[in-house]
Amino acid sequence: HLLRLIDQAIDWSFIYDLVIDKYSADNGRPSMDPVMLIKIPFIQYLYGIRSMRQTVKEIEVNVAYRWFLGLEMMDKVPHFSTFGKNYTRRFKDTDLFEQIFSRILQECYKYRLCTSVWLWSGNPRHTGSGKRTYCFYIILTDNG
Repeated sequence: HLLRLIDQAIDWSFIYDLVIDKYSADNGRPSMDPVMLIKIPFIQYLYGIRSMRQTVKEIEVNVAYRWFLGLEMMDKVPHFSTFGKNYTRRFKDTDLFEQIFSRILQECYKYRLCTSVWLWSGNPRHTGSGKRTYCFYIILTDNG
């Protein structure tokens, strides 16, 4: 399975080092694991799922997605709004999200899980609603 290949190729622990100052270890409720916070939209982008709501529905029933996220069959999948809230609180006005996904793409390229990576960099596009969007293009190979 592609997710198994990707999980073997990438050491996801680099994410913890990048976001350490965005999390508080000693107060408040436990927060969503930052690796899971990144892996959920990764699944969405990789499989072309159109919305976070639909992505969460897919994760609820897809054993491979659950495995990739480290969820047991009876573990609750985070609510779709949890991603948006966490993204806003942790990544707003930073380039952390782009740093993380750039590193993931570099690792996939290094292990020949993709043949070409185009990462649109520079200023993000602005949609009519004023929201920033980024373009990620991945051409996957049949390696493995």
